[in-house]
Amino acid sequence: MSIYLTGGGDQEHFKALDSYFISQLQAPANLLLVPQACEEDEYDDVLERLESVFLGKYVESIELLMEPDLISVDQLLNFDGILLEGGNTFQLINALRNSPFFNHLKHFAQAGKPIYGDSAGAIILGSDVGTAFLGEEGDEDFLNLQDYRGLDLIPPWSVHAHHEPEDKELLEQLLYDKANPIIALPEEGAVFLDGMNIISLGTVPVELITFSGTESLAPNERFSLI
Repeated sequence: MSIYLTGGGDQEHFKALDSYFISQLQAPANLLLVPQACEEDEYDDVLERLESVFLGKYVESIELLMEPDLISVDQLLNFDGILLEGGNTFQLINALRNSPFFNHLKHFAQAGKPIYGDSAGAIILGSDVGTAFLGEEGDEDFLNLQDYRGLDLIPPWSVHAHHEPEDKELLEQLLYDKANPIIALPEEGAVFLDGMNIISLGTVPVELITFSGTESLAPNERFSLI
């Protein structure tokens, strides 16, 4: 499993993570961009921004996923990596859960192929997306979802983006309510997960909130999630 997570800030804070992500691809790589956390009229802008970041020697193309329910698992496995864009977490999880793509993503991860999630895209990879409610940048669940389970690719961990120090008490309460430890990513924070090993590759520390307390993970520091 190869998972890349960012906290939702400016891309300039993720240069180390982006460079490592690109270096692990077999050139010429083709990436799939999943933009459903955004509004449809923003898709082309998202694609243009990410092409400016990733296209080059190792990445040949980035394709927009317009209709998640129409792509087969075999078609998905033809891509070398997936980019899950940020936006509204609940909109994204609803769009993917209501299609076979939700389970296809799990097959993609199990095949050892990289998934790069930004903000909402990072949150849905965790065990529970209820973290998206919290903080000044919290998302609105205008769909009134009944199910807040995530893809659970890093069990039992959940992911929180746009993390601020004042969010910690609410995150600790969520930890006790849901029993899922939490990877808390500030906007400038980013991590790479290889199996259950995590390395901080943003420009500020990230926090791991568990029943044993909070572990601060400085840039370039490694930690085992087991």
